[in-house]
Amino acid sequence: MKTHAQVELESIGLLVAEYRVKDVNQVYAERLTKAETLVVDGMVTRLDDHHYLVQGKRHAPYQVNHACQCEDFVSGNSPHGWCKHRLAAKVAAEVRAGMEDMRARGVPHNHYTCAHKNAYELCWQEGCLTPRNLL
Repeated sequence: MKTHAQVELESIGLLVAEYRVKDVNQVYAERLTKAETLVVDGMVTRLDDHHYLVQGKRHAPYQVNHACQCEDFVSGNSPHGWCKHRLAAKVAAEVRAGMEDMRARGVPHNHYTCAHKNAYELCWQEGCLTPRNLL
């Protein structure tokens, strides 16, 4: 069974892959790669529903919402305002929302035969071995 961290990491990769497919002209390719690294490396911290703190590689963290203070964003070089920091915050927000939805629905498995019942985190973090296909 996959742990919570493994599911989250896989979700990040799948979401970025989906963005790459939509990026037909590869306008965001390099920024997506850097954004994915920032999220995977834990460099994105949620402040509230609309604000994230994204640690830069060479600078202090940037507070990100609909804007960013990085040079790429401020100079207007980022396509449509999507610098790597804003992309990282978007990926982190979407993955977080997806993980919360899975927890609310009891995914990845039901708890009819599992002693954890509603403690989904325990199942994911403690390596619950209950077969997932049992009803």
